[in-house]
Amino acid sequence: MQNLRLILTIILFVCGYNSYSQRLDIDKVLDSGNFHDTIQQLWLKSKPNINLLLNTANISSYNLYQVQIRTNVLLRYAFINQDYQLIDDLLSVYMKAATKVKYLDKYKFSYWDKNSNKRESVLRLDKQYPMWIDGNDTLNLSQERILAISQFLALISDAIFNIALIPSQNRTKTMYLFVDRYSKILDSHYERWILGINVIDENNNIVKAGPFQRRGWNCKYYGIYTETRLSHNQLIDLLLENKCGNGSSPKYCNSITDTDLWIIAGISSYLAAYYLDSTLVKNISHPEFYKDVYLPKANLLIESRINVTSLTDFSGNYVWGADFDNGSSYDHPDNKFAGYTNQYIFPTNSNFAPVENIGWDLSHARRFVNVFQTLYETKDYLGLNFPGDNILKMFANQFAYRVFNGDFEYPLFSNYFDGTNGWYRVDYDKRKNFGYGPSDMSITAYSGGFMFWKDYNPDIKIIANSLYALIHTSNQEKLDFLNQRYEKNYWTNRTTTNLPIRVQSIFFKNNVLEVDNISTRFTLLSFYASLAIPNKKSSPLNSIPDPVNLYPNPAKDQAIVISEKKITEISVYDLSGTLLYRKKHNNSIVSISLNEFSSGTYIVVIKDENNSISRKKLTVL
Repeated sequence: MQNLRLILTIILFVCGYNSYSQRLDIDKVLDSGNFHDTIQQLWLKSKPNINLLLNTANISSYNLYQVQIRTNVLLRYAFINQDYQLIDDLLSVYMKAATKVKYLDKYKFSYWDKNSNKRESVLRLDKQYPMWIDGNDTLNLSQERILAISQFLALISDAIFNIALIPSQNRTKTMYLFVDRYSKILDSHYERWILGINVIDENNNIVKAGPFQRRGWNCKYYGIYTETRLSHNQLIDLLLENKCGNGSSPKYCNSITDTDLWIIAGISSYLAAYYLDSTLVKNISHPEFYKDVYLPKANLLIESRINVTSLTDFSGNYVWGADFDNGSSYDHPDNKFAGYTNQYIFPTNSNFAPVENIGWDLSHARRFVNVFQTLYETKDYLGLNFPGDNILKMFANQFAYRVFNGDFEYPLFSNYFDGTNGWYRVDYDKRKNFGYGPSDMSITAYSGGFMFWKDYNPDIKIIANSLYALIHTSNQEKLDFLNQRYEKNYWTNRTTTNLPIRVQSIFFKNNVLEVDNISTRFTLLSFYASLAIPNKKSSPLNSIPDPVNLYPNPAKDQAIVISEKKITEISVYDLSGTLLYRKKHNNSIVSISLNEFSSGTYIVVIKDENNSISRKKLTVL
């Protein structure tokens, strides 16, 4: 502990630290030579907790969720910096979870009867499959926690993809052992989730079934409940056409969940590793189906849910931003007070204030960093066009200019990624007087990996300066601010009076040097690791004050049309006025494949949902 304090103190002294974030250059902190040692020390002190979580993953598979949250930023840091020792250390720890799977020939499904009462049935499978199931009772099975497991397996898949990128002569024995240990587990889970497996149903018939359903949310399409026991491939088909619910059904019936994103990202990484090096990932079931059918649909679904925003950067320039699946969960109970912004008074039913175009809450929006980076890095190996780096720049812009409050001395962040800053998860999970008040999710700016986006927008480095300065300040006013706005980051009952109060958590309490608790260590570990990566020269994705943008131009393989309004139709003409291409759309971002176009100049005509027409000149190389 004393060594860690000394290292941090040296960092501050060498950097000539002062309390004003705009005077602090984070690059000087990173170049001090001790910063990476600090990350190593934080990891060594944190590793026993990760070992404990993985060693008990057979008791609670939710532990796998915690492992991904706490180490995914560090894993990315290790691969980017080619720190093979740290990579091997992380892989060795992750392999503990592989020993905790159970091989089962039965599975517990949920279903709902005609009175919307939850029922459960345990059905036989056609063979044994590896699974993480809570508890040790294989007779009275617990239900599979797909969110936790898919999130962890996305981490594992990402590790395997990054191993595949390393030249074979540079790979370690631990890397090969890790891939061998997890390949069958990954293959089995993705086959079972995405395609479904044979089960023997209640009538003793062999049928194909997957574990997904939306009936538990009371989702009906034209009055008929959505199916249960869907495969993820079937669920994607329904979501593409918003057929999981309509009419009086909750709007969130057709939302994309974090589970959906993790499964798509996970199979993308695993499949890309297979196509990169089939001697490393030797056997994968149904690669052609994943590559040619499932992933193109999944990418189309994700692309169709991106919402373009118009922003102003720190210099007053117009820029594009991006949010995801806005409004799909505005009627979800978690968001019923999203429009109530009084941070001092706990909401009551009279403060009911849903926001129609609400985005994801900031904690869940950390998935955007992982998932969209994975899709971007793997797309070329899978023959996909989405996403381009313009999408990542737009997400970075959204975080910098809409989520961040713009105050470098007293930085705070909105609770929702669309910029809404009302209450979140009031009375969540039947916990009376529990909730997150305005900006209570700001701690996620430290732990969520958002600083990786400085690769796509250099202004995020300025935000990083501000955050780093805040947790190292000796200014009492700022320490009070840190305590009030980052330490007290949720509301719950006061045990003596039963009145809701903001609760003191342990993150940076008693100065950042006191890192002798789990919360502080993992928050610092994620924050420092997200800072300590090589920077690319980047700039925000700027636009002129134009509601429609064509990017890039000139273009070679594809062009992207970005519009503030939803695009309903795109037509392409040559300079003589001959129509060469016309297609209907229903999205704010549309890609145009240019493979059939000869080099030359064309006119692109874009019609939006208001029947407004924009014309752009496009040069094809």
